[in-house]
Formats: sequence, C-alpha cells, structure tokens
Amino acid sequence: MDCALYPYTIGNIFEEKGKVYATYHSRTECPLSAEIIQPRQQAEQLIHDFLKRTYGEETEVAVRHDEGASRLYHFARRAAAKSGKILSSVTR
Repeated sequence: MDCALYPYTIGNIFEEKGKVYATYHSRTECPLSAEIIQPRQQAEQLIHDFLKRTYGEETEVAVRHDEGASRLYHFARRAAAKSGKILSSVTR
C-alpha cells in the first residue's frame, strides 16, 4: 500500500459506526511533482479501496487531501535540516 500510494501518505483515519473518514497528504518536495507523481484522484481511489477492504464494503468511506498536513510535514523537514546545520557549525 505504501509503495503504491507514494508520494502520498495517509494522515489520519477517523472511525464511527458504519463510517470511516481519512485524510492524506503529499510527502515530497520535488519541484517536478506535478509531472511525475500520480494524480490525487488515483491516491484517493487507492485509499478508498483499501479502507473498503479493511472496514467492509458496507462502510461509508470519505477521503480528503489535507494541504495543511502537507505544509506542516515540509516545514518540519526544513526545520530539522536547518537545526542540524546550526548544531554542526556550533560543535566545530
């Protein structure tokens, strides 16, 4: 599932009786992502099918792309990289 979904990742899954709601986001910073990654509709369909198999065909499934989670993921990666550079310059 992770390989087929890449570069997207499932963020959160919320369960209610007979309903499942999932969010997903992109985890790539590639500037060519629009040209080389699968469309979001394909990612949504993969997640939808996975949740139907997992929770049952009778379960109502909703899947939504979460831009906020994507931005937060990229911000955290940049901050971690920057802090590593700062720490390495201090320890020299």
